[in-house]
Amino acid sequence: MNVIWVRKTVGLAALAACLVAVSALAQMGGGGMGMSNQGNFPQAPGNPMPAPGQQPPGMNMPGQQNLMDSMTNQDFLRDISQNAEIETEMSQLAWTNSSSENIQMLAQHVIAGHQKLASEISDAAARHNLSLSDRLPGSARKDEKKMKSLTARNFDGAYLKRLHHYVQKDQNSAKQALSSADTPDLRQLAMEIQNQAEDISKQIEDVSKVENISLK
Repeated sequence: MNVIWVRKTVGLAALAACLVAVSALAQMGGGGMGMSNQGNFPQAPGNPMPAPGQQPPGMNMPGQQNLMDSMTNQDFLRDISQNAEIETEMSQLAWTNSSSENIQMLAQHVIAGHQKLASEISDAAARHNLSLSDRLPGSARKDEKKMKSLTARNFDGAYLKRLHHYVQKDQNSAKQALSSADTPDLRQLAMEIQNQAEDISKQIEDVSKVENISLK
């Protein structure tokens, strides 16, 4: 009986020692089997592991943010430059081809406003060392060719609809640039474009009502 009692006492003591050791390891390792740093890879102090889907710290390449900003600026200047040229060419056609005095006055207003705008866009591109394409999209050339074949009321309707379409694009580009442009001069230019586009849009709507032409 004494031998059996001794064996039980030794077994209980060993079990208690194991439990104490496991508890100590859990406190030191942040939860034992529930630790977030799985795979036994060391984790540097002050450099936490990124959350799932996040980029590890220190992976951004030098100049990456500046490159993205420059691309945004160039897209903005390119878009408004092309739109201004398209709107000017359409308005020059309207000035000579339309028989409506209201549409001729609208066309003259667009041409005058875009002459000043073209100069500001060119100056902004030069300041930021950005190049602007002098080639218009193929769709714009097709619209121009189609408009040249129209006369009278058909021409007036096509001009108002296409001009309205491009002015809406101006408003969208200006709105985006106001939140993404990285310099005060580009934000100021975007504000000017937005104001001019709103003014022209209002005149288009007024002329369309007077001429009884739908913009849809």
